[in-house]
Amino acid sequence: MSLHRLNARGIAEMNRWLDAVQNQPATGVPGELLNVSAFVEATGYGDIAEPRIFDTRYDWANYALTLTRSEKDSHVQSDAGLWAWLTLVYFDQVCPPAAGNRKLGQRARYVPTGTDYRTYYRHLLAGPWQILCAHRDEPERARALLGGALHKPGDLYEQVASRMELATSATVLSLSNVLYLDAHTGRRKRGSGGAGKGSPRRLAEVLMQLDLTFDIYAMPMEKLLRLLPKEFERFKTT
Repeated sequence: MSLHRLNARGIAEMNRWLDAVQNQPATGVPGELLNVSAFVEATGYGDIAEPRIFDTRYDWANYALTLTRSEKDSHVQSDAGLWAWLTLVYFDQVCPPAAGNRKLGQRARYVPTGTDYRTYYRHLLAGPWQILCAHRDEPERARALLGGALHKPGDLYEQVASRMELATSATVLSLSNVLYLDAHTGRRKRGSGGAGKGSPRRLAEVLMQLDLTFDIYAMPMEKLLRLLPKEFERFKTT
């Protein structure tokens, strides 16, 4: 199937459909929003393979990069219609039904609100793609940050991706892998999603404090790791 984008009418119709899902959670994705010319147009980017299930947001982002590799990142990022259309294609993964019903999150998770980073990162498909674009030189460093399921960004993502200076830092993402990624399973470590000592929330707070004194983005990851307070020791050794 060729990659398409929703036009303005299609996005408006998608928003109306999402409103209906709020009131009737069992409502299915309307097929006409995927292929009817009144709502969509071809992007010219290439084709999309279906069906495909993504275990993690990292897997999705890797695949999305292959779909858009011939295009300028800025063009793809600003293509709200593309991301809205892809959201419909993978809606069962970004908003999976439970007992036949769906529970919607914030609208920005499904319909891009523009290129403003403060909201763009929340889109469940565009956000991970943008993160991996920033780390094309070494995609593996984004594994911990993008370790959750498509519909579950996780606290690490929320705390880091919401701050562009953290999300684009090779040092910070490498640090996230060391602290929160289990090297044996390739999944996030147990206990890395809470809000207590050593949590991603505390990491973001500590990094912003350290940034007042040190150039944390230029220093080697190992040095930044040594600067962390003792509360992070439990994640350094597990």
